Amino acid sequence: MNDFLKKKPVRLAIYILSILAWLLLWELLARLFDFEVLFPGPIKTLKTAVALIGKAFFWKSVGYSLYRILSGLFLGILLGVLLTLIGRALPFLRSFISIGMSVVKSTPIASIVLILWALVEGGANEGKRLPIIIAVLMVSPIIWQNLTDGFNSIDKSLIEVARVFKFSKLKTVKNVYLPPLTRHFVPAVLTSIGFAWKSGISAEVIAYTKSSIGYNIANAKADFDGDILFAWTLVVVLISITLECLAKYFLRRFKSQNAYD
Repeated sequence: MNDFLKKKPVRLAIYILSILAWLLLWELLARLFDFEVLFPGPIKTLKTAVALIGKAFFWKSVGYSLYRILSGLFLGILLGVLLTLIGRALPFLRSFISIGMSVVKSTPIASIVLILWALVEGGANEGKRLPIIIAVLMVSPIIWQNLTDGFNSIDKSLIEVARVFKFSKLKTVKNVYLPPLTRHFVPAVLTSIGFAWKSGISAEVIAYTKSSIGYNIANAKADFDGDILFAWTLVVVLISITLECLAKYFLRRFKSQNAYD
């Protein structure tokens, strides 16, 4: 039975049936509540989403949101890597960095957005920098924690072996450090994509960032346009899935070209 379920066509069929089952449940709930203004069904939501795709402001909003949030994602990854390396090079700073990362992880996104909106934006600039900053703050602790765990998992005996056999620094890094770090870094990046995207959109909604997906979601909520609200939410979900699939593809290629295991 397990071998049967592992076959690609069977897995694909099960995946499609699962999607259809969720859509059916959504339709049943929409009919149960019978209040399309706030809870439209999947068919009406899909029609609204298709209609939005044909409008210029849709692509402008999606483009700006992607630009801001992906910028924050990459900056957050770089910051997380940098903080990890600083902590390794300067052990007396590890506790300081650790406390800062813990505070950021424990603070609600809404609180951070509102505080930064007052401090950074001052209510001006239409909140354009907030999604970037929020993405950085959400991503960097994930990268830092996973890379720190990666460093802690390195077998000390392998480092000693590298010293005994007089490995070059490059060879030591490639054969001793990179395998465990890669195993921790790849899941961190995949997790960060979802966190950056959701937190960035939330920042756009709260800060009412012009020319963004969050701005359109906030307007739809204020106007009680349930079909538009659900359509934009569907767009957010689909983009998030697409980004994660693309990241998995490229990371898989990277691992295959740099096979350490």
